[in-house]
Amino acid sequence: MFRANAPSPQFHTSVVSAHTQHDHFGLYMTPSDTRARALTNAVDHLLQQVQRTGAPLRPDTRALVATGGRPGPAAHVAARSGACVVAACTSDSVAADEFNDRLNIMRAASSDAVFAHDDASFDVVMSIDALAAAQDKRGMLAHAFRVLKEGGLLAVMDVVARPGAHRADLVPFEKAMAVPPLITLHSYEKLLHDVGFVLMRTCDLSAHVVMSYKQIITRARDLREKLHDCSAEDVDDIVKQLEEDVRRMRDDDTIGWTSFVALKKFEDERDGKMVVE
Repeated sequence: MFRANAPSPQFHTSVVSAHTQHDHFGLYMTPSDTRARALTNAVDHLLQQVQRTGAPLRPDTRALVATGGRPGPAAHVAARSGACVVAACTSDSVAADEFNDRLNIMRAASSDAVFAHDDASFDVVMSIDALAAAQDKRGMLAHAFRVLKEGGLLAVMDVVARPGAHRADLVPFEKAMAVPPLITLHSYEKLLHDVGFVLMRTCDLSAHVVMSYKQIITRARDLREKLHDCSAEDVDDIVKQLEEDVRRMRDDDTIGWTSFVALKKFEDERDGKMVVE
């Protein structure tokens, strides 16, 4: 959960359209010195965003949580919400404390295959990093739409390009993170609409990610000579990459981490599909 230690002058909220509320938070988050804690914060945030739509997860809710790797985030969703959760992940390794009687783990062959489930079988679909790594983002969203029940919710955390960002500035990040070409928030909204979703809420998480990355950098430097499973050179490489990401988000303003909550419209409410240009 994101909690404010001190408010930032950057804090503001604005309504983008009749259906979409976009929040930009410039708040300091609870101290975090590990990637695991940062990911937990992100999952808590997505759960909050879903709850703010008036459709909280309950024990009778069936949720699909797609991750880019291990099923830990899905286990966290199950523990926090009590919902019946299917973890769609590319790694089936799981820590002992991640087992939960509300959690089923299904390993996917790749990030693009995490939504291979029956039609209209879930109330909520959440994506933690899975969509960020997908080569076919539109195809992934279409699969998420297919497995959702009518009136179901899609909650996604993904990285976007800032308006006006130049391709030359985005390419190094895309190569380093092995992600497809980034699109803007506006293009993302078009893409969701084209698939059949109504975008309800977005939230800019960049300030939180920057704060978390800076804490990880500090922690990594402190432990540089003490780690047994990671060489000092590997730590230096990780720190360099994180510093580059911080620069892109904070100084260059070329990329941003954003969450989306979208509604699968009932069939009789759907209008013509919008083409992504």
